[in-house]
Amino acid sequence: MQAALDCCLGARCHQSRRRLSAPTSLHLRGGSQEHRGNCYYDVDGTLYHGTMGHCAWWFVGALPHPRQRAIKRFQICLTIPFIGILALFDEAKAARLLAGIILRGVTQQDASLASKIVASGIMSRAYPQVLEHLRAQQGAGRKVFLLSGNVEPMIESLAHDLGCSVIATRMEIKNGRYTGNVLGDVCVLERKRQKLLEHLPSNLKGSGLTLRGTTGVGNSMYDVPFLEEVSEAYVVRPGSRLRKIAERRGWKLDFARVKGVGAEDGKKKSGSFRSFFSRYSFELGVSIFWGAACGLLGITATPSASTAVGVNTVKQQTETN
Repeated sequence: MQAALDCCLGARCHQSRRRLSAPTSLHLRGGSQEHRGNCYYDVDGTLYHGTMGHCAWWFVGALPHPRQRAIKRFQICLTIPFIGILALFDEAKAARLLAGIILRGVTQQDASLASKIVASGIMSRAYPQVLEHLRAQQGAGRKVFLLSGNVEPMIESLAHDLGCSVIATRMEIKNGRYTGNVLGDVCVLERKRQKLLEHLPSNLKGSGLTLRGTTGVGNSMYDVPFLEEVSEAYVVRPGSRLRKIAERRGWKLDFARVKGVGAEDGKKKSGSFRSFFSRYSFELGVSIFWGAACGLLGITATPSASTAVGVNTVKQQTETN
């Protein structure tokens, strides 16, 4: 009986020692350190059905000064077709150009107020499944970061509402106003990957460090560099090219067919066309509107063939007389 009691007490002491020495978020496995707990979510096209163009329109529409609001809306309508085309080849330059248009001359106070409208717009088009996943990670005690090429002033309220931190494109401020200049590089592609690595706490940096245990969520080819650095990657509504990469590398496709709260229901486009129309729907809409407006102006400004013939006839009669 005494032997059984000693054995039971010994087992309990062993379990207590194990609990006291339980591994924390930084522990050893196979000789390498692991950084556990953090989740990194892209914003545009990942958390919601939309692009930076949507955020820009919501942001500008919420500026309190009518003249400034009207000028910036006109500038967006004038340049967004070119920005959309530029984004196909160099998203960093496109984001830099759009950020300069919407933020130049805007005070920090006005930007903070407009950011709240942007947050409401994003939530109205959010993907419920992705938000549920984000909140589940927070519920598990993990730190969540919005890792985006979008600019900090536009998504700061969204991050606050979601209880997340922001790693995004920073903008220059002088005398309480945004100059429209980007500080450093736009947070896309390789720069996004670098910011992810730079974000690690200093006590975790060093030889043998891995990102095993971190989670990343993205939606486009521009997110591939940072998704390659995390151990658990999710892709949201991927195009055909990204889907092939995800399948080849074992990334999760749980969010491959999600729909936003405000997204239109209908038949999905396939392949690269689906990815293009989904990603640049706002830019395409403005481009079509602008093209139609220019076309109508051209029609009204150009005389018809019959009118031209009539004018020539009158000129000939005048010269004869």
